[in-house]
Amino acid sequence: MPVDLDRLYDRVDDDLLAGRFDAVDNMLRDLDPSNMELDEVLGWLTITAAAKDKLPHRADFYDRAVRATERKGRLEPGLFTGLD
Repeated sequence: MPVDLDRLYDRVDDDLLAGRFDAVDNMLRDLDPSNMELDEVLGWLTITAAAKDKLPHRADFYDRAVRATERKGRLEPGLFTGLD
């Protein structure tokens, strides 16, 4: 089922702007990229990029996302460039 990226961006952006970094970080910790659509994974990495220094679990989410995308055979050169 496709994810509504507009709603994702709105929800996460609202949390980040309100300083709810712990809430967003907990979501990143709990998300399983292997069960997500690629556009949702990229959406999470994009919307959280500016706050990555305040999201300790983001680096782990990034690593898991890359590995899951590779296992699915969808990893292309440059796909995750700038999203780490």
